[in-house]
Amino acid sequence: MRQFIVPLLALTALSSSAVAAQTYDVVIRHVRAMDPETGLDAERTIGISGGRIAAIGTAPLTGRTIIDGGGLVASPGFIDLHSHAYSYDTAGYQAMDGVTTRLELEIGVFPVKDWFAFKKGHELINYGATVSHTYARQYLQEEAAGKPHIMDQSSAAHRINGDPALIRAPVPDAFYPRLLPLLEEGLKEGALGVGSCVHIVHINSMAMSSTPAMISLMHDARAHGIDISTEMYPWDASVDQVRSVIFDPGWERRWGVTPHDLQSRATGKRLTQMEFDALRSGTGDDGVLMHMNSEATLETAMKDPLVLFASDSMDIVDDNSHPRSAGNFAHVLGHYVRETKTLALMEALRKMTLQPAQRLETFAPAMKRKGRLQVGADADIDIFDPATVQAGAGYQHAKRYSSGMRWVLVNGRFVVRDGKLVTGVYPGEPVYGGAKR
Repeated sequence: MRQFIVPLLALTALSSSAVAAQTYDVVIRHVRAMDPETGLDAERTIGISGGRIAAIGTAPLTGRTIIDGGGLVASPGFIDLHSHAYSYDTAGYQAMDGVTTRLELEIGVFPVKDWFAFKKGHELINYGATVSHTYARQYLQEEAAGKPHIMDQSSAAHRINGDPALIRAPVPDAFYPRLLPLLEEGLKEGALGVGSCVHIVHINSMAMSSTPAMISLMHDARAHGIDISTEMYPWDASVDQVRSVIFDPGWERRWGVTPHDLQSRATGKRLTQMEFDALRSGTGDDGVLMHMNSEATLETAMKDPLVLFASDSMDIVDDNSHPRSAGNFAHVLGHYVRETKTLALMEALRKMTLQPAQRLETFAPAMKRKGRLQVGADADIDIFDPATVQAGAGYQHAKRYSSGMRWVLVNGRFVVRDGKLVTGVYPGEPVYGGAKR
């Protein structure tokens, strides 16, 4: 056995020296590297080349750009499974929140090919979407009614043609056979499919105080072989309109809240009964933030292994937007990890990185290289200060950057540098579904 030891040691030494001798695009030194898949949680030096992680170890590395990661954490970039935000400006807020990939999986887009073509070469962070059953149906409804198809110039996606009722209307019988081929065409153009599994969006705003009971039902379903998961955002308020069916007579008793639990998106103030009644019967802006969840409900949900973190973000318009668009993931790290200790840091990171990637990787091959801090993975990396990271956004000031993200890289390129957003760069790449041809 002894005769094999020296050659093996020599090979190891040569391999280590070759890694050390290489000049990397970016080197992150002395950082606390955390990888939820392998459980790595130790000081390491990371080398990045060609948009991928090329080295992780304890040996010194040489790089064109050197980052001193002392006292900081390096983790995989955050993957947001549920984002309706399309603009480059909002992507900046998301990057400052640690998001390196945003996906429109709930509503989706249509036509898919046009959407991807519009985005290519113009995105700060990675992007992808499902094919929208809703907009495909509306496309056929408009055709049946002889109405023009209107495309949203900000995203190259189909949008409601002045008639929100179309979103719930059935497709005319004569046009129905065309619906499935349209959806299949979208999958071939790169839309993300989920196969025969179930993912429930924002369970905290769907089930509200019944969230723990709904999660229990999901565990029962998994015990019977159903592939099911869900997500939440870490804020007590959701968004709707006062004229929604949610507020049909009896709503206060049903939900255990009052008009004072509703916050006007136009003014930022809580509603009185008189203001609620006026909005309910009027025709003006009746959008509200609904503070209808307790901290106990949120904490119970986020501790469950089936629950991932996602934002349900929209493009940020002003300070009366929902804070989840700008301050979702940093709020988890600052409040629920550091302050309340509801989650351990590694557990929180797993729900933002590895688990979202694993949820999609069966039908989105690119996701196998995301959500990991490992050699060969895409260099989507967050480097943050665990002692200071927090959301800047809140219910009275939604249009503020998160703090504590010192460096954020997307495909090996900086989108946040020294705690400041980098503008005029476009490193975001598409995340296609596996059916793309």
